[in-house]
Amino acid sequence: MILNISVSKYFKFFTSVFTLPELASAVYRRTKNEDKVYSTLYKLIKTWEPYITIVEPLVPKTYSRSVRRWFNYFVNKLITTTINYNTPSMDTFHAYIISEYKLDILVTWNKRDFKTLGDKLNIQVLTPNEFINCHIKQKLPRLYSELHEKLVKKNIE
Repeated sequence: MILNISVSKYFKFFTSVFTLPELASAVYRRTKNEDKVYSTLYKLIKTWEPYITIVEPLVPKTYSRSVRRWFNYFVNKLITTTINYNTPSMDTFHAYIISEYKLDILVTWNKRDFKTLGDKLNIQVLTPNEFINCHIKQKLPRLYSELHEKLVKKNIE
């Protein structure tokens, strides 16, 4: 529902490039099929393209010429992110992206691991349902009604 074009007129959506290996891992664990992993990622990226920007780590130009210097810089940023926001492993990658790009809202099913990040950066950490109720239903009631009607119809059919 968040990918609906009506919603993307009002919000800009971003996802971390690190979401892709997490998705690949989930698909592979379920299917044990490498081709399925790549075809699923391809379909998702093509579906997301018009609505969601996939963001990469920001790297200063001084580090971009040397892989070793870039890698050391990046690892140090991840360590600092882990310490600053108390995030576990893969969540640290996402926390790094969120802090570097200064995003306003994090939509996740995993609110618990991002509590410190939300508190320190003063951003909202919401589940998808909370996002819909807080930002769509409250601020765009007509759009919410249209989306809700489409969703209900889709589930009935």
